[in-house]
Amino acid sequence: MKRYVYIVLSHTSSAFATLIKYCSRAEYTHVSLALDEELDEIYSFGRLKPRNPFIAGFVEEDIQKGTFARFKNTYAGVYKVPVDEEQYNQLLELIGEFKKDPRKYGYNLVGVVTLRFGITCDRENKYFCSHFVAEVLKESSILEFDKAPNNVTPIDFNKKMNQHELIYMGKLALYPKRINELSYI
Repeated sequence: MKRYVYIVLSHTSSAFATLIKYCSRAEYTHVSLALDEELDEIYSFGRLKPRNPFIAGFVEEDIQKGTFARFKNTYAGVYKVPVDEEQYNQLLELIGEFKKDPRKYGYNLVGVVTLRFGITCDRENKYFCSHFVAEVLKESSILEFDKAPNNVTPIDFNKKMNQHELIYMGKLALYPKRINELSYI
């Protein structure tokens, strides 16, 4: 059976995302990893509380609840990435480690800020969205960048995803209604 994982690039228009977009000139400011086409199982590093950008860490996201629901006009591109059974199982194992003790992990806000100036700030058990997704994809031999995972940005994902199938582009809240058709909204 052919397996896939899904990379979700998004922009919520929150104040923090807007600042990142302004500084980076990037279309997307957030990266998530989904294990299913319906995006029922989607992971990243971001807000733990939708109204508070300072309380952040490992999060199981929901496109109909939480931060994505708070920012109803979140724009996204969803990409389909083929994987083999071994890669998929390794990815499940890695994500399982994060799920086992999510409080062990925190958001690397310092790393996000310093990366803007070309400075890497690697902090134990601290991640930002693109760092987390790049790390688990690399460790499961699915996707690798020409730089360390803690230097990967949403811009890098945007460039890398051109090699994979775009299955959706539009408002993330409409995604389940459009899952079987490529849509530009």
